[in-house]
Amino acid sequence: MTNRRAVELACNALTMLIRTRILPECTDSTNATPADYDRLEKACVTLTLFATSAQQPLKSALMAQLRDLLEDVHRNTGNPLSAKAVHAMQTLIWKTANGPDPCSEAWLSLLRRPIFDGAGQVNKARIGR
Repeated sequence: MTNRRAVELACNALTMLIRTRILPECTDSTNATPADYDRLEKACVTLTLFATSAQQPLKSALMAQLRDLLEDVHRNTGNPLSAKAVHAMQTLIWKTANGPDPCSEAWLSLLRRPIFDGAGQVNKARIGR
């Protein structure tokens, strides 16, 4: 119970941090720096790590939370994540989808979002399959 609650609180806190502090810095075109985007990508990868390591049924809720956040990030920045961040997130999501997760198809559909367009052609082909 404690582990489940800790993951849920960590994901909620990280989501709030991204939405209220990190993302506004990245959308301010006059003051945004590469370090701001790097911080955003690291936070997204960390959130993916927490969401994919949670237990069911919390994992399904965290997947929806991650999907909504990534859509907001893409809508506000207009850019896909870097190849490095995409690769890290894909690895975490593939590990979850290949396991005994009942939401495997939903996890894989997450990888088809425009924010993951920074993936290489080989990774895009794997996602398409």
